[in-house]
Amino acid sequence: MERSLVKVLKEYVKRFEECGFLVKSSKNGRSLGPLGSLLRQNLLAQRHSIKTRSTYDCHLLSPMVKNSTGEIFEMVLRTGELLQSQFSVQRPYSVVVETFNVGSPDAKPLLNTLFGTSSCLYCHVYHLPAPKTVGLAFDKWNRRRSAFWKEISNWSSDFQTALSVDKRCTTIGYCLNLPNDPTLVNKDTPIPVETVSWLEENDTAYIRCSMNVEAALATLLINGLTVDDVNDQKSNLNPPMINLHAALAPYKIVLFEVISANFELQAEVGELAQRLLYSFYVSRLNCAHRRLTLQSDSNDEASSVVKELWQFYRSFGTLRAVVVNAKTAQTGLVQLWHRSYDIVEEVPISHVKPKLAKEMLHTKAVDMEDFIE
Repeated sequence: MERSLVKVLKEYVKRFEECGFLVKSSKNGRSLGPLGSLLRQNLLAQRHSIKTRSTYDCHLLSPMVKNSTGEIFEMVLRTGELLQSQFSVQRPYSVVVETFNVGSPDAKPLLNTLFGTSSCLYCHVYHLPAPKTVGLAFDKWNRRRSAFWKEISNWSSDFQTALSVDKRCTTIGYCLNLPNDPTLVNKDTPIPVETVSWLEENDTAYIRCSMNVEAALATLLINGLTVDDVNDQKSNLNPPMINLHAALAPYKIVLFEVISANFELQAEVGELAQRLLYSFYVSRLNCAHRRLTLQSDSNDEASSVVKELWQFYRSFGTLRAVVVNAKTAQTGLVQLWHRSYDIVEEVPISHVKPKLAKEMLHTKAVDMEDFIE
């Protein structure tokens, strides 16, 4: 079964290389491409932005430490003592730790096929709750992390949650559901992406959430591939498209600055585009920028050029396209292309940033702003 799975997954690797998420780094090895690196960066940023009641809730220890669980927890306790002495921080508080280790056996075929290695970065959140509230904290972390994976996967039913027999460990895993070989669905052995555990060390109870970053990346990419069939013949007719949540998309927006063939209002169009880019930047909306010079003033040519480029950008998860052209300089209206590129909306330029910022807002399941013990 493992050999069959690897053979099927190679077709997915081709699609991810076409989209720019993976690149060949050696004869048999691969590494993350520019888009894959941005996706990984966004996933880790979400991890480090977890909020609890304490102002000083997340602190990063030395990354890539290779220690035992007990040694890491000692480091967490020392960090807590420092917080208490320097900043008067009391429980509950959280500490983020990154470690480097080998992935689980269930994830090995997937990780070896996509990345050429089974070694993984693990991002742990150690949460030290107030005394006598460990059970309540464990229940809340379970609910919030399950909600996170449901939402971040665009409500995929392939992410499932399983509770251990002693009810002190929850595993969130992904069931491979490959459209080109439905017989390989691994519902009995999901690929673990995160565990939430209720642990005790030295008479101190705490909650640990451990995410396998590479497994999370791999499963989110596979889950986001929307083609019904990944064989070569089908994909040539229908290019693959990756659906990613707004919180993780490498580029949320692409801004097309369209210059007419006679360079009409070129300076004004450029200034408006730069203002929009700056507004996206201060709103933390990742934006790609392309300047297009038309060969003629035909509206059909402008539309076809933008549509062709938009089809490329949306293939790797870009959610919206904003078109600034000479008409924008004259009327103040910009074109807003939705992910379904047949839908084109015209809105005043002053409404673009607040409209998109509202659409890209993370929900509480993602940023955990309401997580209070």
